[in-house]
Amino acid sequence: MPFEYEKIMCAFSRLMLQGKVHQAVRLISIADKRGLLSLDALIPDVDSNGNAIWKTTREILLEKHPEGKTLLPEMLLSDTEFKEKCFDPIIFERLSGESIKQAAMRTNGAAGPSGVDAFGWRRFSSSFKSASTDLCNALASVARRLCTTRVDSDSVTAYVACRLIPLNKEPGVRPIGIGEVPRRIIAKAILKPSVHPDYVAAKVEIWKEEIEALVKMAEIYPHAAFIHSIKGKWQFIMRTVDNVGKLFPPIEYIITEKLIPALTGRSHCSIEESCCRCQQDMEV
Repeated sequence: MPFEYEKIMCAFSRLMLQGKVHQAVRLISIADKRGLLSLDALIPDVDSNGNAIWKTTREILLEKHPEGKTLLPEMLLSDTEFKEKCFDPIIFERLSGESIKQAAMRTNGAAGPSGVDAFGWRRFSSSFKSASTDLCNALASVARRLCTTRVDSDSVTAYVACRLIPLNKEPGVRPIGIGEVPRRIIAKAILKPSVHPDYVAAKVEIWKEEIEALVKMAEIYPHAAFIHSIKGKWQFIMRTVDNVGKLFPPIEYIITEKLIPALTGRSHCSIEESCCRCQQDMEV
């Protein structure tokens, strides 16, 4: 018992020196609760006849883990089921080494199977000059490929692997999987809203020019303008990218003040009609 508490004290000191105050305090708080179980620890259980038995943590974890099965082709979605791609690949070209570095600096948590936690990856991405830059650029390249191309599942086995942690439920075992830190870093970089505004602003200017061309078409051939729909080009962006609504007023202005008057022969679209249209779009 004294040796066990000595290990806890050493771990607490190490965490505090690394600046991980939250983890250090948590270590002390769970020290007396025996939060983690060893694989050979005996856990009370009940068999099918209701008799009390003892099982090791390893045996209970194997019972909880489902058996592996062969993947059935009908369970997968094929490209032929979609007429168009559900994303614009150019979105993910904004993923760069700098966005990976920023995501790494905001990542916390324990290590996966590799044994390197978030603190280690923060050092890797910022403390080794050109080597850190090359590492961040490599992770950005991986992120772009995962987002835009089909990747064989066997090639990302290590990327999606998790470290199994058996927690003591007193009694019982609760398995917890801890994934690799690069997986969390890449996910943060992909979902970070600030990756996209510059791209969206550039696309808004392109869409504005397309609508202006449509306005000129509508003034002469209104029936032809109806068959050219560009609304779907920005609908996906508005659904998936956060905080970009402020970039779309130029689109709204040219539609309400130029396109609709050209199609209907009226001076402009009233605020009530515009609000009604927006409400209909939200319901759809």
